[in-house]
Amino acid sequence: MTRVLKYCICSVLVLLTFLSCKRTQKDGMLGPDLKVASSNFAIVDSFKVYGQDKSLNYKIDTVNFSKPTTITDVIHDSSGVKIKDTTYLKDRISPRQRSTYFKAKFNESVKWKIEISPVTSDFSRSPYKLLTGTSDYIDSIPEWTWDGSSDNQFYFVPGLVNFKLSFLGSNKLSSINKFVKNVTLRDSTTQGILLNDFEGGISIVPYGDNKDNVANPLPSLSSDFPNIPQGIKVLSLFGNDHNGDYFVGGNTQPFAKGMLAGRSASDIYINAYIYGYPPNSGITPNATKIAIGVSQDNVNNSGKFDALFEDTFDQQISVDWVGWKLISVKYSNLKRSSSTDNGGNGPNKIQPETAVAVGCNILSSPNGNTVGAAIDYLIITFGKPLDK
Repeated sequence: MTRVLKYCICSVLVLLTFLSCKRTQKDGMLGPDLKVASSNFAIVDSFKVYGQDKSLNYKIDTVNFSKPTTITDVIHDSSGVKIKDTTYLKDRISPRQRSTYFKAKFNESVKWKIEISPVTSDFSRSPYKLLTGTSDYIDSIPEWTWDGSSDNQFYFVPGLVNFKLSFLGSNKLSSINKFVKNVTLRDSTTQGILLNDFEGGISIVPYGDNKDNVANPLPSLSSDFPNIPQGIKVLSLFGNDHNGDYFVGGNTQPFAKGMLAGRSASDIYINAYIYGYPPNSGITPNATKIAIGVSQDNVNNSGKFDALFEDTFDQQISVDWVGWKLISVKYSNLKRSSSTDNGGNGPNKIQPETAVAVGCNILSSPNGNTVGAAIDYLIITFGKPLDK
């Protein structure tokens, strides 16, 4: 066989192989159909965010990802008219974990995306969730719902969250802010309630011992700590026990009475990351204690804690380490406060259904010393402690 003939045969084989692999336009283009919006694209029904399945007819102001069976919704007046101060609380039984649903309608099929992110100025450490689809509507299809999770290494915390709907090839967009009440936990099998991650100062009630020297700094929100476990701020606790009564300052996080109802005290854990100062930081070595406690409305039934008549139960943790450490305390192991100024006045019964607040106080032990610590990611979990 001549060299020319061999060359011709090889050329024909290569050509046949190419033709057999080539897709015609009739078969469709390779890759996804991007569905760019046309010049006539329009939003027919406006973008809406629902805190639960819209078929339940409860349009709520908050997005709630709490996992206990009984869920509290904030619902508008049943007349449907949005009147100031007409919202009320309603409990219902949910057969499944909560999700956020969306609704919108367009005049043509288009590639769309919903971007979910907190309303914050620090995007470098911000959680982010992206939902996408190609359709002429958005509804409660499971793939188009949000369970509170994030696509990156950061986690959503209670606060304002922005939901932004945009379209490929169009400058039209819709943006809605909603308050997220609870979030998906790090371990999705653990049920729990995030009390405070200290990012927005929500329900921060710092207090100091007014019997101590006024030069003592009040507890404050700070970002001046290394390797913060979650978010960008922590609760900083630092001061001197000038008057020798052990107590220096703290923070209380109130929550709705009944939030822990139906749970055994042995099934409830209060968790927090606690920061221990290094030896050269000016604090007295081995003198810092953090008291993590729960306050109960178990006498007045007012929905609030009254230190003169009711109980606080706590556990004191000796902060004898440097850096961050995850601490978990079981509700049933807490002891009633020995201070009659701070909740040692009730019937001395652990009753989770009457709990209305969780507190973190810094103490000097021995008394009269300079102490310091920081708190982050205060969270209640059910069934087991928070996983590291």
